[in-house]
Amino acid sequence: MMKQLFLIIAIFFISINLFAVDPPYFKYEYDGAGNRTHRVLVVPVPRIADGEEPELETEINVYPNPTPGRLNISISELKEKERTSIKVLDLEGRVVVDIDNLQLDNPVDLTELPNGAYIIVIQLGKEVTKWKIIKKN
Repeated sequence: MMKQLFLIIAIFFISINLFAVDPPYFKYEYDGAGNRTHRVLVVPVPRIADGEEPELETEINVYPNPTPGRLNISISELKEKERTSIKVLDLEGRVVVDIDNLQLDNPVDLTELPNGAYIIVIQLGKEVTKWKIIKKN
């Protein structure tokens, strides 16, 4: 009886370790003035038996910020059949630009919008990231 209980407990702890997955997180880089210039979404995958933990990274660059009107959004990789979109919102929450079916490089034209702060919402499948940008001429 004791051997069976030990075996069940051992299998339980081994299965927890083999299938443990850390949550996705972001890595940030900042310029000298404290503005965020770079964000990388890190999505860990389940640990494998030899103890290595590979990471999948989707790198998103939004530049220039502040922008005079032409904004570029580049994405390092896109998965097929995954819903992708960019929405630009004003500070009252209104969608002022909406782009679906993203490419690796996505130009966004803000020249017709007034100067001010905007929020960019980027959806890549189930992951959603938000960026604050400043438009000024």
